[in-house]
This record gives sequence, structure tokens and C-alpha cells, in this order.
Amino acid sequence: MTSTPRAAVRALELDPQLPPGDDERFVGFGVMGLPFRSGWCLALRSWAATTIGPPYRAVYVQNPAGEWTIQTEAPPDQSCPRYLSAAATEIPSPKPIDVTWLDAHTLQVRLGDELDWTMSLGDKPATRILRAVSSVVPDAWWASNAVLAGMGATAGPMLNAGRVRLQGEVPNRQWFQAAPNLVWPIRSASARWRGTDLGEIGRRHPQSHLADLWLPQQGLFYVGSAVFERLDPTRHVRPALTGLGSR
Repeated sequence: MTSTPRAAVRALELDPQLPPGDDERFVGFGVMGLPFRSGWCLALRSWAATTIGPPYRAVYVQNPAGEWTIQTEAPPDQSCPRYLSAAATEIPSPKPIDVTWLDAHTLQVRLGDELDWTMSLGDKPATRILRAVSSVVPDAWWASNAVLAGMGATAGPMLNAGRVRLQGEVPNRQWFQAAPNLVWPIRSASARWRGTDLGEIGRRHPQSHLADLWLPQQGLFYVGSAVFERLDPTRHVRPALTGLGSR
């Protein structure tokens, strides 16, 4: 089993294997969600391979009023706004997002002069158990809504993470399935967003979510994959190609 999160990410980036199937598929790493006591919430997606375009990174920022900014490196129709734009207040034009490992357990995320976010990853018995279980779960189980529903219901209490859902519907109405194969808790973090210090990490009330995609109340780093329903313009919301906002 991979010993550190940095080693797991490097192994994935050397050989990113997309899940099988004909739907829209992703493989990579990121932060499922990181809540702050001040009411802010951050998330990170760093996809090493996708079926909708080139690899890209994205940062989700929710302010205490509940408004979402979704910043990506790729156009909205080739990145996360393809699924989440209906819930976003702001989708700025694509910009580079820098992700740097400072050591085997410390990650820094920077977005120009807007975001400076550093986090330290730890471990605990619950996440070690989940990684061990994940290593023996048959691939077919990750495509089963029933299995994913059970995993999410179990993981929430185990991790003291509030509500966790690994399948459901995103704001733009596509269904999704998430497979966080490896998970580590975020032990400590600091972040500034557009000049505001987000303060101490801790549970956010109410818990952040994007339709059925609930962001955990315990900051969690993951390595894994995701599958989304293929976009159907007759049933799903399509993001504007220029996004929302002008930053």
C-alpha cells in the first residue's frame, strides 16, 4: 500500500487509469472539502486525465453567505462547471492553479494573488481502515449506486464528517458516482482568499453541498476517480462558454 499521499499522487500521475465505461470519466486527486469555522469552505480537484478534455485543476470557494466561486484552468464546458454551474455565483475566466508538495504530507495551492492555501495531511485509524478496505473492493462495486450509498453512509460517521454521498445528482442535473480510493484527513490548514484570512478549520453550519455532492465536515484529501452522466443538452444545464463573472 502507498505510504504517503505525495507518493500516491505521483504514482497516479505516472499512470492515470480512467474508470471503464462510456460516460464522462475522471481520475486524479484533490480535497473533497475543507470547512472553516468562519463559514468559508474550500475544495480542490486536480484531474490527471478526463474524457471531456485535457487534464485540469479547479478550486471551489464558498463564502459565509453560501455563494460559490468555481475557478478552473479549463473552459467551463471542459471542466467542473459542466456539472456545477447552476449552483455558482461566479465562474471566472480560466487561470493557472499551482499545486506544490512542500513535503510528503504538506500541500500548497496558489491561484495568482487570489488564493494562498497550505494544508498538512495526517492520518487516523478510520482513514487507514478505509484505505485497506478500498484496496480489496472489486472494481464493479465502485459502479454500484447501492454500494456507494452504503459506503457514504458508513464513511460519514466513521470520519466524523457529517453527511457523505458518493452518488447522486449534481446541480446541472447529471448523475455522478465518486470513488475516493485513498483518503487522508487534513490535520491543519491556513488559507487566504482575495485578502481574507479564512481562519481556523472546523465544522461549517450548515454543511456545504452542491446538490447531492456534500462536502465533508472533516477536511479530507483523496486520490481516486469520478464518473458523470454524459451531457444531454435536452435534459441538463449547459454552462455558458464564457462562465459567470469577469475576474
